Amino acid sequence: MIQLDHLAVEARDVAASARFLADILGLADPVPEGEDDDMFRIDLDHGVFVLFSPASEPRFYTSLFASTLLASKASSTVCAREGRIRQRS
Repeated sequence: MIQLDHLAVEARDVAASARFLADILGLADPVPEGEDDDMFRIDLDHGVFVLFSPASEPRFYTSLFASTLLASKASSTVCAREGRIRQRS
């Protein structure tokens, strides 16, 4: 079996970027990571995590990452995320 371990994301402000994603997804606060605590980690399910690393000029890649959502939870999940996005505006 092949399992995704982590996704690396470059950002100018790693703390703010990690907090934003964690907030939108309703996840726990990001935790510092790396030798100098210069990166931030957001833990997802199944041992997968997103690691934000500093970059003065972040590179953006065209990629698609998909997830599965049970139909019975779709409506409440989408509404909760929309609410979090509106609160940040």
